[in-house]
Amino acid sequence: MLDKAIALDFFAQFDARNLLGGPAGMRYRQAVLAPGSTRPAAELARDFLGREPNLDAYRRWMLAEFDAEAKSSSAAR
Repeated sequence: MLDKAIALDFFAQFDARNLLGGPAGMRYRQAVLAPGSTRPAAELARDFLGREPNLDAYRRWMLAEFDAEAKSSSAAR
């Protein structure tokens, strides 16, 4: 679950319609990919996000998932 929360936190930094464009892609390359395993993963995540990872993106994802499930359940009735 923690991996999912961090992945969603990272993904929220990108433009979902243009994942490779914009500043987030280059920031990810420089802050996470370039240093690779030379530094602890938590430090790389902080550098990319500019803050500690948090659960905000995970909460939004969960709410959207439950909302979609509730809508599909009520439509099936």
